[in-house]
Amino acid sequence: MNLISTAKNYKGVIAAAMLIAVTSTIIGVSANANNAKPVLTPENQAKREEQKAINEAARQQMDAAIESGSFDTFKTYASTVPMGQKMLEKITTENFSKLVEAHNNQKQAMELMEKSRTLMQELGFEDFHRGPGRKMMRMMRIDERGERQNEQTETPQE
Repeated sequence: MNLISTAKNYKGVIAAAMLIAVTSTIIGVSANANNAKPVLTPENQAKREEQKAINEAARQQMDAAIESGSFDTFKTYASTVPMGQKMLEKITTENFSKLVEAHNNQKQAMELMEKSRTLMQELGFEDFHRGPGRKMMRMMRIDERGERQNEQTETPQE
């Protein structure tokens, strides 16, 4: 009898677990329905655009401060935008020079990539702007006979 009463207890536990799971699912679905993104009113859209403009102006000022090497100017503008406030949690007077160096390296890398894109386009690789990765490898793939493989992905129209 011990085995039968244990089995009955497990049935109750399983039924309760299933009830909780179903209830949670229903609550979750209805919560998602209620959390749909609201439609922006023209007033809210205008506020959003204004904040975007403020953030962009501050970002440009932060970039200028980094390029000039002025931590105080950087700190002033960074404190006005959320992204800048997060940066100020990590950037200090002591390590600001590393940020300047990283910024300059990224700027040089972007300039070199643009030069590379131009050169590759002059060579006839129009899709190079998407990056050299798989696309470039597919373009350059050679089959075992030494001939370039056909790169058409679509079936020809008859």
